[in-house]
Amino acid sequence: MRNAAILIFVFISSLGCKSQSPFAEGKHETIYAILNVLGKQREGNINLYKRSFTSDTYNAKFLTTIGQKVQITHVGRKNKEMAYGMIVSLKSLGKYTAAEIDSIGRKMAKPYLRPKIADFLSKKDLENMANSFVEKPIKWEKNRLTDIEMTNDKRDMSVSVPVFNVDHSIAALFVKYPNSVSLEFYERSGDDNWVFFGSGLIWRAD
Repeated sequence: MRNAAILIFVFISSLGCKSQSPFAEGKHETIYAILNVLGKQREGNINLYKRSFTSDTYNAKFLTTIGQKVQITHVGRKNKEMAYGMIVSLKSLGKYTAAEIDSIGRKMAKPYLRPKIADFLSKKDLENMANSFVEKPIKWEKNRLTDIEMTNDKRDMSVSVPVFNVDHSIAALFVKYPNSVSLEFYERSGDDNWVFFGSGLIWRAD
């Protein structure tokens, strides 16, 4: 009887884990929408390895620690526009010197040009991303991708399956280039429109 109860518990637990999968509840379209934004933000077609990126180092456990390990050094257009708008607003007031505008502007713009993980992801968000991370490689569906060339070459760029914060407004994915690995973030804009938010380099071959 005890063994049967244990088996039932394991079965229910496995169902719970499965429901956390980013492919659950018809999320395929969202995942491919994000990958297509990734392709469009680069000049020309990109070559993407046919299977998703997985790693023993950059995995679910790593996602729970990115608050201390990842620094956002490259941001999207929306953030840059916000930062520029602040500078324009300061100038329009007409009561600050150029030096003061530069100093104040840099402090005000920092959260947009150099946001910290904690600025847009909570501990629960990171846990949700870690719980839904796909550890095993999956094969991408070529017909769902645009501006992206699928290849059989493992040396080409590869990306992990995107994972989401609690309210599905931010997506994160590992991107492996020939000589580096970065963590990229995308922000939902509208029903299922996504824009690049920012990225941080986490490994580079020197």
